[in-house]
Amino acid sequence: MTTSKVASVGRPSRADCDVDYTYHQVDVASGEVDRRGTCGNLVTAVGQFAVDSDLVRAIEPLTRVRVHDVNTGHVVWVEVPVESGRVRYHGDVTMGGVPGTGAGVVTTFLRPAGAVTGTLYPSGSGLDRVATDAGTVRVTLIDVVNPVVLVHHDSLGRWPGWQREDIMGDGRLLTQLEEVRRWSAVRCGLAESQETAGVEAKALPFVGVLCDSRMGAFPDLGLPQSVTAAVRMLSGGLVHGALPLSAAMATAVAVGLRGPQADCPERDKRVVLGHASGTLTIDVGYGSPEPDQATGVERVSVVQTGRPIMSGHMHIPADLDPTSAAD
Repeated sequence: MTTSKVASVGRPSRADCDVDYTYHQVDVASGEVDRRGTCGNLVTAVGQFAVDSDLVRAIEPLTRVRVHDVNTGHVVWVEVPVESGRVRYHGDVTMGGVPGTGAGVVTTFLRPAGAVTGTLYPSGSGLDRVATDAGTVRVTLIDVVNPVVLVHHDSLGRWPGWQREDIMGDGRLLTQLEEVRRWSAVRCGLAESQETAGVEAKALPFVGVLCDSRMGAFPDLGLPQSVTAAVRMLSGGLVHGALPLSAAMATAVAVGLRGPQADCPERDKRVVLGHASGTLTIDVGYGSPEPDQATGVERVSVVQTGRPIMSGHMHIPADLDPTSAAD
C-alpha cells in the first residue's frame, strides 16, 4: 500500500488555502484509482513540496502552508521549517520506524471529524458489538481524517501476539478482522453489503487492534511508560510496520474520548500511541459539539519529518489526463 500512493498538488481552488492537494490510491494490480479518503503522511510532504516548488513563498524560520484536501474538503496546516529561503530538511527529530533524523514539520488537520462519512461515529455509537464467525467483538468505528475501526484487544477470544508474523500467520484472526472491516465499510456507506465490501472498499476503513490502559498491561513491545495505548493496524489486508498517520489520528481521538477526561472534551489531550516500530505522539484539541457528533474535534496535530528522495517527470497521455481540456 505504501508504494501505490500519488499526491497531485496545484494552485488553490479556495481563497483560504495556498494549494490544492488530491490523493490517489492506486491499485498496482488492476490500475484502479480510489480518491475516497486521504493520506495523512503525504500531506506533510505536500507542504514541503509547495515551498520547494515556489507555490508558496518561503518565510523564515517557519512557513505555514494552508492545504486544501480536495478528497475530503478539509483544510490542513503544514508548518515547514525554512532556512536561507529553502525548506530545511536537517534536524534532530526522530520518528518510530523511520531511519535517521530530520527537521520537525507540524501537520495540523482542522475540524477533521467526519472527513469521509460526515460524522464522528458512522454507526451512531462510540462502541459497537460485531458478531463474527469466530465470536462477538467490541469495536469503535470512528471517522477522523479517515474512517478507522478499532477492535478492542480484550474482546478477542484468542490473540497470537503483537508481532507481524504472528498476526499474518493466524488465518482465523485475519478473517475475523476482515469481517469487522467489511461490517464497518457498510456502516460508512462505502459498500452496499459485507459481501461486496471486499471489492467496493478495498482501502477503507482501516482496521486495527487496540490495547489501552483500561484493558490491562500493554503488550510486550518494549514500550515506554508514557504510552497511552498500543495499536496494531492493518491496511489492505497486511499488518502495517508502524502506523498510517490518518489511522493514528483517528485512534488518538478515540482513545482520548475513552480516557479519564472524556467528560471534558473541551480540554486538549496528548495521546502517545505505541506501535511495533516505536511511538507516535498526537495532540488532540476538542471544541464545542457539532450537529450529529458526540463531541467537536477542533484539530489533531503531529510532528513528522520528510525529505525528497528523487525528482523526475511523468508524461501522461492526453486521453488519461483528467485536467486536459476536451477537444
